[in-house]
Amino acid sequence: MRNRSSVILVFAMIVAGMAGVSCATTARTGGGVDPLDGDSPPVLALIERQIYVELPDSSATSLMISQKEQYDRGRRIVSHTRQRCAKNAYNREAQTCSRGIDVQITAVEGAKYIDWAAGPRRPQLIAWFENLSPTDTTFDGLVPGRLARYALVVDSGLVEVPITGSTVRRPRLVLVRFNDPARHVRTPPTVMVRSTTYGHVFECHRYRQPFLSDVDFRPCDRTVASTAPAPFFAGGQILATSMVTSVSFALDDPVWFSCKSGCCTSGYW
Repeated sequence: MRNRSSVILVFAMIVAGMAGVSCATTARTGGGVDPLDGDSPPVLALIERQIYVELPDSSATSLMISQKEQYDRGRRIVSHTRQRCAKNAYNREAQTCSRGIDVQITAVEGAKYIDWAAGPRRPQLIAWFENLSPTDTTFDGLVPGRLARYALVVDSGLVEVPITGSTVRRPRLVLVRFNDPARHVRTPPTVMVRSTTYGHVFECHRYRQPFLSDVDFRPCDRTVASTAPAPFFAGGQILATSMVTSVSFALDDPVWFSCKSGCCTSGYW
């Protein structure tokens, strides 16, 4: 019954968006709800929490189980399965990939509140990755899911990013690898981890704040009008706007995610 109610809620939001319902704002209230880093969400938006976590130090190889539990608190909102280039299948000269493998990417609630220009006030979890095949990926270096799962976190603060002869300041994306905890228990209990910089946050499109958090591997499609209402993305289609467009996916697409201003990307174009 709960799943059915969730489906009905999402369907109602899509229909309302397509009908051009006003995107007035309202404050979020209630116990256990963190205040927003910026503006309040539209009335029709699904109310989501921001899931703040502790990032391991660059030299750390483990986290306490209590620290790992921070990563498990957020609701998982939307999930996609995309093809990524398999290890040793990429031809650099031809820039082609001979074999793709499935990777699941799942959005965590609160991703849509990320401010691309300022970042969250504390490191914020926005997605989980899982490699569904027995082979590593080329570009991400994701090992099979039987060995590890990955959390994608937007770090707090800004770092300098060199861009075409100059520098800009942007939030950092961090990929945290969690090895299978059942095989790595210590006293006190710990889980084996490894963290790496996965990119930086750049603006992709400017919309009103999205109805729903979404994270995907997809290009920053510049053909969509920047004045369109907040979109709901599903299966490569943009819904709940006055226009519908198809998106072409590639095996090396960057991470794309809904954010406070519309949508953001990990790649600079």
